[in-house]
Amino acid sequence: MEHLRPRVALSVATLVLLLLAGVPAHGWSQERPTTVIVVRHAEKASVEGRDPPLSEAGEQRARALIEAVGAAGVKAIYATQFQRTQQTARPLAEHLGVPLTVFAATADARQHAATLAGEILSKHAGEVVVVVGHSNTVPEIVQALGGMAVPEIPESEYHNLFVVVIPSSGPPSTIRARYGTQS
Repeated sequence: MEHLRPRVALSVATLVLLLLAGVPAHGWSQERPTTVIVVRHAEKASVEGRDPPLSEAGEQRARALIEAVGAAGVKAIYATQFQRTQQTARPLAEHLGVPLTVFAATADARQHAATLAGEILSKHAGEVVVVVGHSNTVPEIVQALGGMAVPEIPESEYHNLFVVVIPSSGPPSTIRARYGTQS
């Protein structure tokens, strides 16, 4: 696991640099940017049904999320009604003492993303928020927040971490990083 630490540290360092990207050169802005960290749920168990729990690898990745973003000043954490998203978010929420907000996913991923983005921007302006979604909702959420176009996420990919920094004025910026082991 030691070989993973530089990658995790790089993700956190990149996040901090992005947070500072919203700061004018002459000093701190009156309004902090809103920073939204969007990840897909961790690896799920191979069981029948629509709501599988995390696998052992998924539980390890959920713990890796603490290392990746635990020092970023997270004030809110969102997950869907499915246990795999909540199990991915829960270790971070417990570590930080931040409540886990369940935001129900709907059949229309684009509408779900737009509604979630609206809630985050109205309730958490100037804060750091983590969202745990699904392979079909993560790209939509990033775009609904004004971030870059994200290609379709393969069913076998769980390591992506998107950071959307939304300044009080100017366009949002987005980075794509990785956390945990590569899937």
